[in-house]
Amino acid sequence: RKSVATENPAENDREAQGRSGTTQQMGAVQGQLVSCLAVELHPHPSYSRHHFTVPASQLSAIAELGDLAFLEPLVITRGRIIIDGYARWRLARLKGRLTLPCIQYELTEAEALCWLLQKHRGSKGLNAFSRTLLALELEPWLKEKGRSNQRAGGQNKGSSKLTEAERLD
Repeated sequence: RKSVATENPAENDREAQGRSGTTQQMGAVQGQLVSCLAVELHPHPSYSRHHFTVPASQLSAIAELGDLAFLEPLVITRGRIIIDGYARWRLARLKGRLTLPCIQYELTEAEALCWLLQKHRGSKGLNAFSRTLLALELEPWLKEKGRSNQRAGGQNKGSSKLTEAERLD
């Protein structure tokens, strides 16, 4: 089994400073603060597919924080996929904690994977190999998005005002 740490306290502190009231802005998408049952939440399907787990050392470090570990909300999608906070979720399940604070965003599964990769870029969470495995799963989605952009780009072009290319022998 691969070990993956998913908590980055420095990133969490920056996010907490940006939070106001019940919503949080992340890029152009706005999240909503909700309380979720721990049993409703689940890791991204790519996490499960690659058998990623939280190392025991990280669970121990978070457990030492006691209730403070659960003050920072998890980042999830409307479908209850965990984007950030996997270790806190695992600890909550181990300790029998029923509810967790979460910031919920309206994202597709592919967008959630993009966010997950972005959040763990350069962190102690996912190592480079794990991020590469997850990014490879985005290839079909990115290809389709590129084709869609190409189709849209060709439809909106006007006639060219450039001169014809001259022939050379």
